[in-house]
Amino acid sequence: MDIKIIILLIVGFVFYMLFKPKFSITIFEKNIKEIKKIYGYDIANQVEQIYRLETAHMTSEQFLKTYSAGMMSFGNSYPFGWFTIHNIFWKEYPQFKPIGTKIFIEHKGLLGEGGGEKYFLEFPTLKAAMFTLAGFLNYYKNPAKWYSNNPDRQYSYLIALSKINTKFT
Repeated sequence: MDIKIIILLIVGFVFYMLFKPKFSITIFEKNIKEIKKIYGYDIANQVEQIYRLETAHMTSEQFLKTYSAGMMSFGNSYPFGWFTIHNIFWKEYPQFKPIGTKIFIEHKGLLGEGGGEKYFLEFPTLKAAMFTLAGFLNYYKNPAKWYSNNPDRQYSYLIALSKINTKFT
């Protein structure tokens, strides 16, 4: 490989890392307020609770690099197994669809299950990820469905969510 190309790639990577949008709690709060205005208090509150639970209060590496609240990939290409969300939300709001996936080590879940390497959806912006979650909650009317389709697991998730205090809703 030509040295000029290598230098150009390095400079491009450094530029990207320096100017990549960083997480801002102010932007998170602004998005919660916008979600509240569009979807109402309950969904805005659930979005904040889920983000706080799934991302260790917006500090996890997975969140900081994807903006996702633990949205795992179930396929190799768009819509990554999320066909319902594609049909009911991303088709109407393509600016909010994920831009790819990133691999992370997942910790064991609430019931001590799971863990290991998992692919998570990466979003272009925090707003895209948060509004995707709001669209999901608006459609399913059940915040525990974010965690599982299993009713027993959903119950455990609802208990965990009920213990999360929100700051912005």
